[in-house]
Amino acid sequence: CKLKKCYLFKIMLEPFLSYHRKLVIAEEKVKFLENSDVVFNTVIQLLKKNGIHVWLDFGTLLGAYRDSDFIKNDFDMDFGAFGTDYDKIKTLMQENGFTSVREFFIAGHEYGRELTYRYKDVNFDFFFYYKKDDTDNLYTYTFSCPPNILLEKGIELPAIVAEIKTPCKGFTEMNFKNTIVQIPANTDEYLKANYGEGYMTPDPNFNYVTDSPNLTWYSQEEISAKCIIYN
Repeated sequence: CKLKKCYLFKIMLEPFLSYHRKLVIAEEKVKFLENSDVVFNTVIQLLKKNGIHVWLDFGTLLGAYRDSDFIKNDFDMDFGAFGTDYDKIKTLMQENGFTSVREFFIAGHEYGRELTYRYKDVNFDFFFYYKKDDTDNLYTYTFSCPPNILLEKGIELPAIVAEIKTPCKGFTEMNFKNTIVQIPANTDEYLKANYGEGYMTPDPNFNYVTDSPNLTWYSQEEISAKCIIYN
C-alpha cells in the first residue's frame, strides 16, 4: 500500500536524512547567533505594543535566568502565553509577515496548541497555557510527530502529545537583551519542575523530551493530536 511504501522509503533514506538534519541544525545555530537578539526584541516589542501578555518559557527562560543569555548551542526561542490569546497571536504574526513554520493541536481542545514561526531565519515557539483546577498550576502541551511518519507540507499529520503541568504564582519583570520581559514570579520552582533540581548546572546531554520530570506522554489512541507543516 502507499503508506507502507512511504515508510520503507523513509527507512532507506534515514542515514541521509540524519546527516541532512545535522547540517540543517548547524546552519540554524549560525543564523541564531547572528540574528537572535534582533528577532527577540522585534517579537517582544510587537506583542507589547498590541497588549498581549507573553513570558519567557522553557529553554529561553532557563538561559535568561541561569546564563543571562540564550543557552549555548540553542537555535530557537520559547514563549509562554495564555490560550485565550491564541487567535490574537496568530493574527498578529500573519499580519506582520512572520513565516508560519508549523502548528500542533489537539482535536476538539480549545487550548491544546503550539505555534512555530520564523523571522530572519530564526524559529520561535508559542506554548499556550490554561488553568484546569484551583491550584497554582498552569497546563500546556508539547508535541512530536511519530518517527514512522513521512512529513508532508500542508496536510494534517498525526502527532503525539505530552501534558506539562507547571506551578506558576504570577509574573514579574526582568531585563533581558535590553528589554523588559515577563517571567514567572516563582522562576526557580518553575524551572525545577521542567528541568529538575540540578538545572543551574548546564548539562549538554539533557534532552527535555526524554529527561524532563514534568511530561506526561499520551498515545495517539488516548489523545488525538495533529500537526500541519507549512515551511
